[in-house]
Amino acid sequence: MSLVAPYGDDLERIEAFSPLSPVATTNFIGSRLLVENVRAIAPVPGIHPLTEDSRRILLDGLNDTAPVQVLDKIWEIIWERWRWYEAL
Repeated sequence: MSLVAPYGDDLERIEAFSPLSPVATTNFIGSRLLVENVRAIAPVPGIHPLTEDSRRILLDGLNDTAPVQVLDKIWEIIWERWRWYEAL
């Protein structure tokens, strides 16, 4: 949620957020960009693969906490970043 939190309840901006947008990080391994840090440590042993069914598990119980558009965007970010990671 932190990637779309700056947009508040502006659903149009949330829906327009690109899932693979570069994200600065404060807990960096060697770079201030999250993607560079992931590249530096990939592959990570013990990672369980995500499937499209993982959405149900990861977002279970959040239906009353955020609009469906926000939950859809959160899943899109997770899924697209997972697919990017798998392609490394």
